Amino acid sequence: MPIAKFTNLRTGLYSTVVTGLRDGINIRLMRYSDVLLRAAECENEVNGPTEKAIGWINEVRSRADLPDLKLEDFDTADKLFEQIANVERPKEFGCEFGRGFDLIRWGFFYDNGRLQQLKEHGTFRRSTKNIKEPVSYANISSDPELKSSFDTYITGHEFLPIVQTLTNKNPNLEGNSANNSSDNSVYFREKGWTVRPVVDLNE
Repeated sequence: MPIAKFTNLRTGLYSTVVTGLRDGINIRLMRYSDVLLRAAECENEVNGPTEKAIGWINEVRSRADLPDLKLEDFDTADKLFEQIANVERPKEFGCEFGRGFDLIRWGFFYDNGRLQQLKEHGTFRRSTKNIKEPVSYANISSDPELKSSFDTYITGHEFLPIVQTLTNKNPNLEGNSANNSSDNSVYFREKGWTVRPVVDLNE
């Protein structure tokens, strides 16, 4: 097992080096809650909102002692997707470095409505002055203390570029959109993928 992080490989705990699953620590490859929420997302994509999808979401919510969702509150696949994408996954995986990958695979960077939603959700106050006051993206041009995490987003820069030295050494290796400042949405839409519209969960 080449991964030493979260293991006892370098702690000196054992007199001999132990590797793999015999190092005394369960190695986290994928969280079960991630499996459940992805399963609910897939079920919703194929069959729309179903009891099965809601059940998988509720299994994750029950661990945090949150009230169960009810199928009758989600009359469309768009509405259940909104719940999964902007409520369940951010709450469950906060600070776990997965949100960006979700946003890319959902195509949120390729849709103006979704990008606007990201800007609104990503608005914050840059200083501790008036920190308890609510923030709104609508005030960002008039309040110099406000900023949005997504205001500096440039189309085609969702990915890190392939290192130039690698492309120089291998003529068969092409850079990605970050290397040539191209727009990823072309590839996304050529595959026939679409972005689910923004839905107000309060309606």
